[in-house]
Amino acid sequence: MNNSFSEKLSLRLKQIGMTQRDLAKEIQMTEATVSRYISGERLPSVETLKKIADALEVDVSYFKEQPNSKVEDIATIHSLIARNEKELTPEEKLSIIRMLSKS
Repeated sequence: MNNSFSEKLSLRLKQIGMTQRDLAKEIQMTEATVSRYISGERLPSVETLKKIADALEVDVSYFKEQPNSKVEDIATIHSLIARNEKELTPEEKLSIIRMLSKS
């Protein structure tokens, strides 16, 4: 694990609307420690990684260094659109999905 861990951690927090403080409370760590995980300054122990995965409702394998699959990409796109759905028309949503799924 390297910066991909911090990137995936940050992304997942955003996807589920959880703050660093929320995660810190959930895994019984300080907010400063969680901040170091997100900044890439520090990596969690295996035990802490399991707690983080549970709190974020993902499998530990989510944090492995590998490119996102198309299914994960589509889920991320859907999540972003859902969070901004009030500002987008149905046509805009469909257009965004088509553009991003081609890349």
